[in-house]
Amino acid sequence: MRAIAEDDPKNLAHIRERFLADKPVTEGVRMLILRSWQRSRSLGISPDDDSTHELDFDDSSHLVRAAEPVLDWLAAEIAGTDVLVALADSNGTIIQRRFGNPSVIRKLGEDQHPPGVNVAEPFAGTNGIGLALAERRPTFVYGSEHFPVWGHTAVCMTYPLHNPLSGRIEGFLDFSFPVTSAMPAITTLLDRAPRAIERRLLEQSSARERALLQAYLETRQGLRPPGRADTSAECALGRQDQMLLTEKASELIALGRGATTETSLSDGSVATLSSSPVTSPSGTTGMAVGVPASSPDATDERLVLLGEPEVGKLALAARHRLELLSEASFRIGTSLDITGIAEELAKVAVPRFADVVLIDLADAVLRGDESPDPGAELRRTVAHGLRAGHPFYPLGARVAFGPATPQSRCLASGQPELEPDLKAAVGWLSQDPERAQAVLGHGFHSLITVPLAARGVVLGMAGFYRARGHAFTDDDRSLAGELAGRTALCVDNARRYTREHTMVLALQRRLLPHGLPEQDAVDVASRYLPATSGAGGDWFDVIPLSSARVALVAGDVAGRGMHAAATMGRLRTAIHNFAALDLAPDELLTQLDKLVGRLDQDDSATDEDGDRTGAGNICATCLYAIYDPTSQRCSLARAGHPPPALAHLDGTVEFPDIPAGPPLGLGGFPFEATDIDLPQGSQLLLYTDGLINDRHRHVDTALHRIRHVLAPTDRTLDDTCQAVLDTVPPDARRDDIALLLARTRALDPARIARWEVPADPAAVSDIRTAAAHTLDAWGLGDLACVTELLLSELVTNAIRYANGPIQVRLLHDRSLICEVSDTSSTSPHLRHAATTDEGGRGLFLVAQLAQEWGTRYTDNGKTIWAEQPLQPLTR
Repeated sequence: MRAIAEDDPKNLAHIRERFLADKPVTEGVRMLILRSWQRSRSLGISPDDDSTHELDFDDSSHLVRAAEPVLDWLAAEIAGTDVLVALADSNGTIIQRRFGNPSVIRKLGEDQHPPGVNVAEPFAGTNGIGLALAERRPTFVYGSEHFPVWGHTAVCMTYPLHNPLSGRIEGFLDFSFPVTSAMPAITTLLDRAPRAIERRLLEQSSARERALLQAYLETRQGLRPPGRADTSAECALGRQDQMLLTEKASELIALGRGATTETSLSDGSVATLSSSPVTSPSGTTGMAVGVPASSPDATDERLVLLGEPEVGKLALAARHRLELLSEASFRIGTSLDITGIAEELAKVAVPRFADVVLIDLADAVLRGDESPDPGAELRRTVAHGLRAGHPFYPLGARVAFGPATPQSRCLASGQPELEPDLKAAVGWLSQDPERAQAVLGHGFHSLITVPLAARGVVLGMAGFYRARGHAFTDDDRSLAGELAGRTALCVDNARRYTREHTMVLALQRRLLPHGLPEQDAVDVASRYLPATSGAGGDWFDVIPLSSARVALVAGDVAGRGMHAAATMGRLRTAIHNFAALDLAPDELLTQLDKLVGRLDQDDSATDEDGDRTGAGNICATCLYAIYDPTSQRCSLARAGHPPPALAHLDGTVEFPDIPAGPPLGLGGFPFEATDIDLPQGSQLLLYTDGLINDRHRHVDTALHRIRHVLAPTDRTLDDTCQAVLDTVPPDARRDDIALLLARTRALDPARIARWEVPADPAAVSDIRTAAAHTLDAWGLGDLACVTELLLSELVTNAIRYANGPIQVRLLHDRSLICEVSDTSSTSPHLRHAATTDEGGRGLFLVAQLAQEWGTRYTDNGKTIWAEQPLQPLTR
């Protein structure tokens, strides 16, 4: 308040004038006050209006009886000061006043504060009592913050008075004094006086109950009141049975009329409860609930509970609220789906708490992000309890609320906003008058709006509407806040999961092949399907190799999330590098196994005490296959991975028996490769274990369905891939699935030329001549010159350094491939010869003439190959 006082009257008065002139106001005034100004303008209140609005009030109500002694004490405390203390009822009507000095009336405006005047916002605009009534919390208004001119000389500090039993606001206690006065003791008085009035309200209720009990005892003979020692069966009830009887008694009291009910106790017996009205000498009417005596010859009964019907209703409502909170703790947050969690809140609240629940979430939150301005991008996410023809914004619509609406107020303040009477909710009515009247026409009479905020992040808001029963109360507002708070935490957890899941899925898809490379060895189709609970580390690959061969890969990194996806990317890169070395499947898996072991050690960091703290323990499986279209044979090896499915041309499907091998990373265990024949048109399916592992069905059942789907060989590969995925029930996708389906092709024998070369330098000329004739027959005569040079260098090198037979092969595929095979295991390497060297330039020439070249080891030696494009390279 001190900061405001320094700005007033110059800055604050200037800001107020800008507002009244319809100029933008963005700072310099509290948002609480600005919203109240906006409501006052929308109500058509004139700042210069000093007319009074008098309403009837009860000057002998229980609030007045409770407050009068406290007001008299306050009058003594403020004697001689310029302080006016006013007591207002729950409608904002002033019913009592106390003056520190009668002259203060001239400074504050006497005709605005007499008993009977209503100072609620709809009548008087922004003022202390009106603002506390609108916001339903302690407030203060300083000088020019008042909307009416008559309040500019005053400071108003107002405190709501709650009934301790019902929690309802019974009235308001307001302290007003001139802005020129310094009142340091006001804060202490404002803290003590309301609590004293609330304490006396509770004492009044206790006194009424004591009077009721005395009247009941006087009208009943032989009654055993509560607390009297007794050894009979009904007084020996356990705690659970006593609580049950008390609950049933509360329900009978809440009825407000005589009634009887039977209740089964824990020992199997049945207790009969009966209620009867009782009136105290002062005229207070209540209900007494008793249990008749258990013995047939007894005439007395035991009193279980006594109280007023309204108090009984409050107790019953309090128990229902606790039950609702308990149920909400079990039913809200059962999944990590943002919309699903919001729907769980709505289903808990309807119909036990509200008739309609509307939940609006920010678009960014639905995507898993934080929203910089939730109020500007809300979308209707849940609408539960609605019937046909409802007047609310439809599901999925973008919604926006004006600054004076309870929705905007709750987002700005971070607190639940209560509108107990929608007909008087000016801000809510002004948002969309036509739609608001339609809502009222459907019977909706009260509203609670609650922000959904967790960990400092505003996610959206929930609106609870009630059409049946009594209006929402402050206790209901607290309950709505509890429900929304629990829901917001679950939604925020789901939002964080959604964000991470989106990031992991994006990384996973980024690391998977974006397009399969062009090659003529196989026709392929693929699928990747993330698990319902998140992306993992499954992948597939097609890698062109030398000599028209192709490598087919499927792998799976255990686990989910960023670590699994990143590990998958590292392994996929490593396989590409190892494949470039032309390693056999078992050798490649051996190298990959060693790499995983090193990655595992790198990921398992140690702290200063030497304890392992990193992720570590990488577990991955892999199936690596190399298909050669010249021989139509496939070499496969697997590391803990499921075996492939092979569909033959005759429609039979088998799962080849390939030695499993250990998962990658264990180290020290060998891998074994298996060769199988794959005639042209055969289909080979590589998949990850998410396709067959399902706790609801046996693995054999899954394999049988795959067999059935692969059997027809006349479908397209894409259709077959989709049919394979369709074998997995949607609710069983607890792991991601990667599929790679390949249909083999064979290289035309007419495009393959082979020669055996004797270990004689004179044979080089013959090979060059034979190769030239072959290229002419293939229509590649323009490549003959370069091919002859390549063969001369490679064959000469083999004759000079190798032993045993030498074989030359030409392959006409997408490129022209020259191969020279020998029995030596010595690998040639490229070097740059000095100007004085007589040799050493052969492989250098090969590297310059060929598009690519390399060495591939075989069981009998090695093969050096060189590849040329079908169109000569331009240098």
